[in-house]
Amino acid sequence: MRKTTCKKVGVAALALGLSCFCVLNNGCVVHAQSTESKMEKVSENTYSISVTSSHGRVSAVRFKENGDVEQVLNAVPGEKLYLRFEDVDMSSGLAFSKWVDDNGNLTDLTNEDSYYDCSFTMPAGKVSIHAELTENSSVVTVDNGGLKVKYGSDFMVLESSTVATGKEVSLYYSDSMTPSRKAFKEWYVKSGKVELSDPTSMDNCKFIVPSENVEIGVIYEDAYNISVENGYAQYELPNGEYIWLTSRGVPGRQMYLKVNPYTRPEGMAFSKWVVTKGNVKLDSPYSSYECPFIMPSEDLEIAAEFVPGHAVSVEGGVTSKTLPDNQFDWYIDIAAPGDQIWACCEEELIPEGMEFAKWEVAKGNVQLDTPEDKECSFTMPEEEVIVRATYKPFEEKKQTGWQSDDRGRWYNDENGNYVTGWQKIEGVWYYFATDGYMQTGWQNLGGAWYYLAADGVMQTGWLDLGGTWYYLAANGAMQTGWQWIGGSCYYFYGDGHMASNTWINGSYVNASGAWVTNPVSSGWQSNSVGWWYNNASGNYVTGWQYIGGVWYYFAADGYMQTGWLNLGGTWYYMASSGAMQTGWLNLGGTWYYMASSGVMQTGWLNLGGTWYYMASSGAMQTGWKWIGGSCYYFYGDGHMAADTWIDGSYVNASGAWVQ
Repeated sequence: MRKTTCKKVGVAALALGLSCFCVLNNGCVVHAQSTESKMEKVSENTYSISVTSSHGRVSAVRFKENGDVEQVLNAVPGEKLYLRFEDVDMSSGLAFSKWVDDNGNLTDLTNEDSYYDCSFTMPAGKVSIHAELTENSSVVTVDNGGLKVKYGSDFMVLESSTVATGKEVSLYYSDSMTPSRKAFKEWYVKSGKVELSDPTSMDNCKFIVPSENVEIGVIYEDAYNISVENGYAQYELPNGEYIWLTSRGVPGRQMYLKVNPYTRPEGMAFSKWVVTKGNVKLDSPYSSYECPFIMPSEDLEIAAEFVPGHAVSVEGGVTSKTLPDNQFDWYIDIAAPGDQIWACCEEELIPEGMEFAKWEVAKGNVQLDTPEDKECSFTMPEEEVIVRATYKPFEEKKQTGWQSDDRGRWYNDENGNYVTGWQKIEGVWYYFATDGYMQTGWQNLGGAWYYLAADGVMQTGWLDLGGTWYYLAANGAMQTGWQWIGGSCYYFYGDGHMASNTWINGSYVNASGAWVTNPVSSGWQSNSVGWWYNNASGNYVTGWQYIGGVWYYFAADGYMQTGWLNLGGTWYYMASSGAMQTGWLNLGGTWYYMASSGVMQTGWLNLGGTWYYMASSGAMQTGWKWIGGSCYYFYGDGHMAADTWIDGSYVNASGAWVQ
């Protein structure tokens, strides 16, 4: 289930106790007072701050430990301070440009061109700063909305429509001015040369102010009214913006219902949503927190139904409720008797140095199902319930057994310490490096080679790696030289791989690697007549044979064939090496084409859409040729001419001469 959180209100407004102008899904505009203090040194370690501007309101502020903001007229050296500019009471054509250090004693004045994010470290001396204004500005007019500028992680709404050229601003939309039965779709530029970053965003569409006036308009789409009794409808835009308290919906859009805690009847618990007008299916009608539905093409009226209930709260966590459709409802503060309520521990609420111990009942007569679990349920009684999380000093639990991270795996003993070297774990040998990580693959340990599989297990006996055979003794050591294994003798080279089908110091090992006491010759053989090939049994092969990735043909007497080869009326060509030829072949100045099967081609031949003609002898044809009653022309490289003139004669698209 998706959770949403409330957006924090700008702390500046709260600290100064001033008015706060809120815009849909935006932060606040803080009306700070202008200061032109010219106070001299107040105490030994405190110096005065003067912030001035010919128009607008300016101030210097500090952030207190509790997050509040207060206006300052003096400060101690080293203190972090911030500057604020509000574009109220501005003269026509003027706009904020940047902050200027009049005394030149600020070493870290940052974000000088920011209305609200410029900061500096207080020096050991008086500070004098002024806001520089500029006439190099443009007027930006926004239909059904206005402009904002970035303020930390939030935004500040501009009161003036005049903005300095080159500054980045964002658009915000005022839902209250939306025409009847319409909904916001996207912004568009009515006049001016600007590029909107995200026209579909109500709240975060940015652009750079150009050196000309700009008009921004709104494109709407058809919508229908939504009336929610004791609740409200909300939806999420494709860009992730969450729009709440909406009174209209676009057909086909995913919408959500949420109970309004301020209009809920006192002492009543939410029961379910009921559609009183319109035809729509509610996907989770028992969820007070988030009931989804698809907006239909008609007006809707939906009401929240309630039943008598009692207050329920969780100290150190949040509440949820099991719904009839086996889903969950979150942040329950009033529940009906018989409801299954869950207490869910919040990790960020656990005191430092402590860990969750168990739940206890602070008020009410209830039985907790599993009080030692961080998620514990109980049945709501006919009275108020308060469940409290208790804690105990944090004890670091020893991690034993197999562990892993992005570097690999290791094994901790019963004391929680990682092991190193050879370790026998559950009857299997592993090897761990000095840093504790389990090793895999070939490892040279103590002068011997071992092979550890991908899971770290030491291998013994026969080992096949990509078709290459090795033999590892019972202790895992790789074997070399002559070794008797299972009644046969094998030879392993210095790198451990087994010899096969070869002679080793006068002794022959067959294809399986076993020593043969009375060997027969296998592989390629030759004499004064020619070449032949013996199989592993020492017998010569005949007919077609695929050897080393190449096709050869051996006659009935076993001798390898070369040159032209006629088999059942089909011609092949075998090179002097005996290898069957494919593709284009030039023999004595004549071109032939052999298919991938080695067969010599005759007649018409199409290669990649290009036509050739091969005589019955296989020879590629060139020049004018009569074929099947038509005359064709073939260029010097053999390809047929088509749809062109040849020496005053025309050949059509099929290549035939047109008389």
